[in-house]
Amino acid sequence: MARDRGVRILLDGFDGDTTISHGIAYLLELARGKRWLKLSQLVPAAARICGCSSGGLWWDYIWHHGLSPKIPSGALRVGRGLARRWRVWRGANASSSEGQCVLDPGFVERIGLREYRASLHATARPPARTEKEAHYQTLTWGVMPATLEMLEHAAAPFGIELRFPFWDRRLIEFCLGLPPWFKIREGYTRWILRQAMEAILPPEVQWRPEKSNIGHAFKHCLLKHGQGVMERACATAGARLRPYVCAQRLEALRGGLLAGAGDAEMLFRWQMANLSLWLEKTRIQA
Repeated sequence: MARDRGVRILLDGFDGDTTISHGIAYLLELARGKRWLKLSQLVPAAARICGCSSGGLWWDYIWHHGLSPKIPSGALRVGRGLARRWRVWRGANASSSEGQCVLDPGFVERIGLREYRASLHATARPPARTEKEAHYQTLTWGVMPATLEMLEHAAAPFGIELRFPFWDRRLIEFCLGLPPWFKIREGYTRWILRQAMEAILPPEVQWRPEKSNIGHAFKHCLLKHGQGVMERACATAGARLRPYVCAQRLEALRGGLLAGAGDAEMLFRWQMANLSLWLEKTRIQA
């Protein structure tokens, strides 16, 4: 649509959250410093972002940074062992779901995926100790350049140049240098941006605590513009993806209508269709 209207440059909002930072790591910084009163004031904002209860999140900080360090190590090991056995027992008795199987076990073994993941853990950066460290680690996370490249590849065939105002280096450096209480404050995350939008955005948008679910729009557009391609790709995906993807998931692709799929299942079908079409185009063999 942008190309048809003669647009050459589009401003993209990716990824303001990362540039500004929600400030959630400030809570960990406060808990480590035993600043419980200040922490209690910020927990509700963090709970909204995490999708959990304020009480549960507050207890996590109290337990891990207040009570747990005072418990004798022997008793703590016993408790952790019992908790681990409980999780294993629950996993063994829970009903299996399609989401538990994605990659073919033989493919995982063939490419040494477990060893590769172990090496990533061994070379990972140490956990951030402050909000500023966590902010920097998120900014320099490999997902960021990968996403920017993906967006540019998506726009290039239409002769459109994407620009990302939130990734202006001056803005990033400014936000990274802010004290953490400019990021999470008065029960709100990304507080400084909300303040900056005074008299620009309607208050109900400026101060809303949650976001809309963009999955609904994604599903709608996929059904409206790509249903035929998706269904054809999924119908022929079995033979093409069998060396890479779990047989149970491939079998599930053959049945059911796209319109009846949930958000997670729709995203999986979209990913499998993309992979199938890519393999068909490149003619790569397992």
